[in-house]
Amino acid sequence: MKKVLSITLVVVLLFAQSALARYTDVKTITATLSVDNLGMASCKGTVKPYDADTKSNVKVTLMQKVDSVWKVYATWNGSGTGLIGASASGTKQLAKGYTYKVVTLGTILENRLKTTN
Repeated sequence: MKKVLSITLVVVLLFAQSALARYTDVKTITATLSVDNLGMASCKGTVKPYDADTKSNVKVTLMQKVDSVWKVYATWNGSGTGLIGASASGTKQLAKGYTYKVVTLGTILENRLKTTN
């Protein structure tokens, strides 16, 4: 009997901005997941801002569904500044017979310490 591996990609957005500005600071956010023929998962998440004067944080979480409950299987974090944004990636061996998903959580913080002359 052949077992099927089910994989879901989920992108979750979270910003430290007001509700009205929530989506205006993010240029892109991604979640990627690939699994090789031996069951090794490669996960990556990125977040990129529109504004260069920002700090970006990203958390990539590989989750495993056990008895109808999603549990954290592995987590990777990254941060960066400017237009490059932030990325995080990692690998993890998957157990057979479970369903997996990847969640990317990105945060863009404006530099509130701007000075004017």
